Amino acid sequence: MVVSGFKTEVKNLGIRIRKIRKSRKLTLQQLGDLTGIGKSNLSRYENAKAPNIEYLTIFTIAKALDVSISELTNYDGPIPGGKKNVG
Repeated sequence: MVVSGFKTEVKNLGIRIRKIRKSRKLTLQQLGDLTGIGKSNLSRYENAKAPNIEYLTIFTIAKALDVSISELTNYDGPIPGGKKNVG
């Protein structure tokens, strides 16, 4: 079962990766050199062409871009299967 809005979040993640990468004046190749992730895979992530991105990959990209995972993902929707108000 696919979580509602997942495709939109993957697209938004890609947009944020590209935006932050460009603000750091990095090419895909340079980000690839920093992360060890191939340029073609980074391009797939930025263009939401990858069906899934592993948490370790998100962590690695965030670290290379010098941002937190939450800044990179910026997910503000409800936790799937969780309560809307926590705390």
